[in-house]
Amino acid sequence: MDYSLEEIQRIENEYGKLPIISYFFDNPEIENTLYYIQRLADTLWTDRIYEFTVAPYEKTAKEVAEWWYDEEYRKIFHMIKDLNLKVVFRMMHEMNGGRYPWSNDPENFKNARIRIRNISREEGLDQKNILFDFSVNHWDMPTKWTPSQNAVLFECDQRSHPSRKNCPTFENYYPWEEYVDVVWVSFYNRGKANSNRLRLSPDQILYDIRWNTFERLKKFGKPLFIDEVWTSSIWYNEAYSYQKTKEVYDENNRENKESWLSQLQDFLSRHPEITAVIYFNVDYTQGYSWETFWEADRSIASFDASRFYRGFSNLLGYSNQDLKQLFNTFWESPWMKEVIINEESIMIDSELEDTVVLIDNVINKKYPKKKEKSDLLQKITQIDFEDWNINESLKVLHQIYSN
Repeated sequence: MDYSLEEIQRIENEYGKLPIISYFFDNPEIENTLYYIQRLADTLWTDRIYEFTVAPYEKTAKEVAEWWYDEEYRKIFHMIKDLNLKVVFRMMHEMNGGRYPWSNDPENFKNARIRIRNISREEGLDQKNILFDFSVNHWDMPTKWTPSQNAVLFECDQRSHPSRKNCPTFENYYPWEEYVDVVWVSFYNRGKANSNRLRLSPDQILYDIRWNTFERLKKFGKPLFIDEVWTSSIWYNEAYSYQKTKEVYDENNRENKESWLSQLQDFLSRHPEITAVIYFNVDYTQGYSWETFWEADRSIASFDASRFYRGFSNLLGYSNQDLKQLFNTFWESPWMKEVIINEESIMIDSELEDTVVLIDNVINKKYPKKKEKSDLLQKITQIDFEDWNINESLKVLHQIYSN
């Protein structure tokens, strides 16, 4: 997950194609969101899975349920349809915490989710293009106040009051089965980044006996994703202090982050039911000096900071193994086909199968070297053919031979 297209391209040039890319949109101007979606399609192509987190900017669940964000979601769905993107759609995430305006209101939350999913169908989308998530915070922690980033949270301990009306858990927010395609969970290791936090492993977080989050999620019977995960590199045994945190950050103590990434990798290896992982690869510390931002070195691959951690390639290997599974599991209709190009198995739109193979055969007869094919495809992809199949096939081939 990263907001810089240039950084994503640099990472892909170094490590290979990312099988799923996540973007977070929380912008009052919907045109800005549409602009970035178009840029994603133009720059990173359409032959991959995107996860779009589209927050209804400052709207409550009741307002979304009543119509207040209809037009914005409708425009986004129209663009997804027009660009033929494959999107996992994340909306009103982490509702079981008290941080967001759509929290603390399970009934209106469910009504809002149903409303927005129905709008996607009105815009011509189905499971060939869009899947709707149910994205939960790792622990049920609502607030008695008005939900906000500064609200005081309290714990909904499953052992003592799992069904209290004033303590809603994520099960209380779950809409009907047909309105959820995949289930996501977010969790973090904050350490001593900006306060006296604990350093907890993925097992300690997701199997904490107060919530037993992971076992509860599996009961939904839906494909499981980790949609936000990150770790700080900041840890020390003393009580938190800004100066100590800054010192540890400046020392670039790689082992703190890499040991936690190893724990995450171990957790994934023991849980094959987790289909994909999205790492929150953002380093907010660059260019900042005030205290809060020292916690925000979340990245594991950063060209700007020249910091790369070995856990990054491990996570890439995990996700790449599941790329075909992602497509085949969620979009099982005949629109996806497997073909062999450049001795590599790829999944493409079935409508492109014949065209891709034909163009590839023609080019191979005249241009045996990969570099020659790449140069040629780069030139002809600039031509705007009237046939959609030709344009998309050229894009697919160009990407293959450019890797």
